[in-house]
Amino acid sequence: MAAPSDQVIQHLAEAEAALWLAESLILSLVRAGILEKQTAIEAIEAAIEAKRSVLPETPSPEIARLAIGMLSALGNSIAASPAPQLEGREPPKRLGTSRRSAPK
Repeated sequence: MAAPSDQVIQHLAEAEAALWLAESLILSLVRAGILEKQTAIEAIEAAIEAKRSVLPETPSPEIARLAIGMLSALGNSIAASPAPQLEGREPPKRLGTSRRSAPK
């Protein structure tokens, strides 16, 4: 088997970094109480279903199946994460709820 090219290694490294960053961001948002755990899990499940729906047309079904497995592992990781620690803190304000008046 031939060694992967530098370009393939670069793409694999970028994909791995993106996956780790996405999981870290989701966990951070859940722990901060900004994103509900169930909402994050539902978004991951939607991505899995979307990937499954295009599986018959994809030129690389093996890669698509691996991606589905990775998304599933990500969902399991989020599901197993501890609940947010909001005790003694104000819940975060939702974006777009500010009612500031425009400058006159």
